[in-house]
Amino acid sequence: MNGLLGATDIAGLRRRLGERLAGAPDEALVSVTLELGPGREDWLGLLCPNRGSFHYWAVPAEDDYRLGLGRALTLRASGPRRFARLGEGFRRASASWRHEEAGAPAPLAFLGFAFDEEEDERMPCSELAVPAVLLQCRGGRRWASFTALAREGLGAVEGWFSLLEHGSEGVQGGHWWRRDTGFSDRMWLARVDAALHDIATGHLEKVVLSRSAHLIGQERFALGALLSCLLTEHGGGTLFAVGRGEGAFLGLTPERLVSLCRTRASADALAGTAWQQGEGGQGRKESAMPLSDEKNRREQQLVVDAVALALAPLCRELSVPDSPHVLRHARVQHLRSRIEGAVRPGVALLDLVAALHPTPAVGGLPGSAARDWLRRHGERRPDWYTGGFGWMTPDGEGEVRVALRCASVSGAEARLYAGAGIVAGSAPERELMETEAKLATLLDAFERYRALGPGLPGEPLLRTGT
Repeated sequence: MNGLLGATDIAGLRRRLGERLAGAPDEALVSVTLELGPGREDWLGLLCPNRGSFHYWAVPAEDDYRLGLGRALTLRASGPRRFARLGEGFRRASASWRHEEAGAPAPLAFLGFAFDEEEDERMPCSELAVPAVLLQCRGGRRWASFTALAREGLGAVEGWFSLLEHGSEGVQGGHWWRRDTGFSDRMWLARVDAALHDIATGHLEKVVLSRSAHLIGQERFALGALLSCLLTEHGGGTLFAVGRGEGAFLGLTPERLVSLCRTRASADALAGTAWQQGEGGQGRKESAMPLSDEKNRREQQLVVDAVALALAPLCRELSVPDSPHVLRHARVQHLRSRIEGAVRPGVALLDLVAALHPTPAVGGLPGSAARDWLRRHGERRPDWYTGGFGWMTPDGEGEVRVALRCASVSGAEARLYAGAGIVAGSAPERELMETEAKLATLLDAFERYRALGPGLPGEPLLRTGT
């Protein structure tokens, strides 16, 4: 692809950023922004490097694309107060952040966190990262912002100028195989039976179980090509990715955890699943239970009640819909209620996140009992799966999506994740098929990836378990 910036633009940016850095305190963040000309909608995903640090966010239905390259500042926290500690650190950094906007969108930090407050095996438990370079395409307009700590000077962004001047090489896909582990399916079904037993005895109302699929590529997966294929499958959802070292964690989620715009908060209560009839794995017929059935509506109402209960203390007023509407996302459909309210003075985005996460849509009910059950039964949530991913501006506005329909990609391997909520009335075989229907959203994108490049002829997909 062609470069985004010319030599004159780069020289001007160097000069502007250098002048602002020279007069700033050592620990201050400094940003400058340049508006770019028009370009393709998928240009940001194609710039994602196969190695190193990046953050990507795309909501195609809203014409909103953002890509962060490198890091100017990173904040991390774990434990019960992880969101409060992140918020305190970001408020301190924002107080001295010098940024010029002049009609351009403000710079921002990307936020990501794990399901569990102590989980940090492969990725940080929770993290806020201000990118060194932020590229944005919103409403058909494009901007490039450069941010550095004053004490680090221009060296913090210098390495990105070549990419933006010369562009990146074209990307192509390649062949892959899906491993078959039918034994894991039987283990997963046994776990559903155990959950149903504890629900029947009154220990739980709901618990969410996850499954995975393991893909092996003919060669390392090209992240830019994968993101381009996922954009085709977006189905009105949000595509996100974070690159770390040799791999990336990415997802295509239908669910907003919470957003904050000025004083207005908005959160989704999403649950219940239906999908088109068709052949499932190993020739089994998928049952398309309607969303209007009692089990789906009861499952979704549990989430509505929990989200409203969590938001009520933080809001002056709260609007809860009388009934949900149907959300169509790729191959599946869900019931969704959007709950909105005016927040009380001093309430920030991370306060809302701390109150809401984890919702019953990803954990269960009662929350603490469901999380204890998951730990006792060996349920692991790798990376940030069923945690969250989003962004925040220096003034505290932003949006966080629940990390669903996810994949961890490392070299020539990828693990895909999806889950199902187990409540009274759940049928184990149908819940297995539900996870397969959700995994198909990602598998469809990987099939497109296969078709992009050379490789062996495609082979039938094999089913797998955790």
